[in-house]
Amino acid sequence: MISRRASEICPSKTIAISQKVNELKKSGFDIIDLSIGEPDFPIPSAAKKYVEIALRENKTKYDNVRGLEKLRDEVSKKLLNENSLNYSLDEIIISTGAKQPIYNSILATCDVGDEIIIPSPYWVSYIEIAKIAGVTPIIIETKVENEFKITANDLSSYINPKVKAILFSNPCNPTGSIYSKEELEEIAEVCLQNNILIISDEIYERIYYDVRPISIASISEAIKNITIVVNGFSKSCAMTGLRVGYTASRKEIADKIASIQGHITSHPSLISQYAALGALCEGLDDIEKMVEEFKVRRNYVLDFISSIPKISFIEPLGGFYLFFKIENHLDSMKLCEELLEKYNLALVPSIAFGVEGYLRMSYAADLEVIKKGLNAIKSFIIENN
Repeated sequence: MISRRASEICPSKTIAISQKVNELKKSGFDIIDLSIGEPDFPIPSAAKKYVEIALRENKTKYDNVRGLEKLRDEVSKKLLNENSLNYSLDEIIISTGAKQPIYNSILATCDVGDEIIIPSPYWVSYIEIAKIAGVTPIIIETKVENEFKITANDLSSYINPKVKAILFSNPCNPTGSIYSKEELEEIAEVCLQNNILIISDEIYERIYYDVRPISIASISEAIKNITIVVNGFSKSCAMTGLRVGYTASRKEIADKIASIQGHITSHPSLISQYAALGALCEGLDDIEKMVEEFKVRRNYVLDFISSIPKISFIEPLGGFYLFFKIENHLDSMKLCEELLEKYNLALVPSIAFGVEGYLRMSYAADLEVIKKGLNAIKSFIIENN
């Protein structure tokens, strides 16, 4: 009675780890949880205010499938002012979180049997979303020497008539790497020459520490026409549970995304959309304070981890993760299990992201919790090496 599609889908390893951590906490264990990719900040105060007003004014009925017009207008302004991207309201679709926009994008542009290129390490759901849509994921292994970023040469070597799109994140989850303008230009040129669609997941683009990430769609009008920008409010506005994301693409694609969404969920929760509207209109100060705190934590983590022998890592330029390796420990799942069982430390194994030998640590947690986690890692290395 179970479909082949459902049987082939692998459960999310990050969600599984989170569930296991919650079970251990309920059983009385004091777990140092640095696994989850969720800001430990409240939503912006303006978001709360807009929700209160919306409820008071009974803004709880059906609305436009494409999303609240006021919200799309603010997203349009944000993309223009912050990312140098000019999209009309009809080219922006508000969806439920960032997962649905990615799924919508693949359904709207790829047929069953098409292939989509996904660089590894990748966010855990990319592969499964492609498989659910009947599209074959083609994994390109990237190199640590290039901070795990795909290159134009990597991409060129995998192109064939079945490849319809490439899907990647910038800043990258799990590594925190950010593509330079030159790197994006080279990738974009390969896609343009081969008529490859670009699905650019930019959910972490407001969380950066030195140089602001560039949206690949801003390189040229020609690149913009073959790009679907995916973004949302979960990470930058600490609104993970409210589930609001969006796509921006040329109208031909946006119309199809809207049609698909209309038959799956319609628009996302209207109250959540009003929260997103408040965050966009009046929440910038709260967002900037959160990013500044992430920077303090990141710098502490880098200083501490640099002092520990037998550890190598990718310096995160965006997001709130450290992607690191402990020498002589190549089985990331086994290592995570040992750290959890013996040191009460929850991390994510890199095998969840399509590569082996690394761990992902989130610093979206209180600094005192982070310190406990780092001390646990140090104790493990002292006792096992």
